[in-house]
Amino acid sequence: MKDTALQLTIRGLDAATKAALVAKAKQQGVSLNRLALNSLCQSASLNTVNDKMEAMLEFLAKDPISKEAITALNEAVAWGDKADKEKQEKDARDAGF
Repeated sequence: MKDTALQLTIRGLDAATKAALVAKAKQQGVSLNRLALNSLCQSASLNTVNDKMEAMLEFLAKDPISKEAITALNEAVAWGDKADKEKQEKDARDAGF
């Protein structure tokens, strides 16, 4: 069976909690989505995103890829993070934060 991404919606989030989460995400330099994923993984005692990144770096050290491929991967990740942050900032503006 193919592993697919699951999308969740959080309902009933009060303004103070949202503001605190947005501030924490901004402080950590991550998107609100990334902050939520990290928090969910930690609360479920699963590997965090950082653990997965370390595992990927260990894998790449054993089986290196070209500098061009690394650059392309970094650009793709940066693009995704930028899109997440832009949406987070838009949501904050729309909510009056």
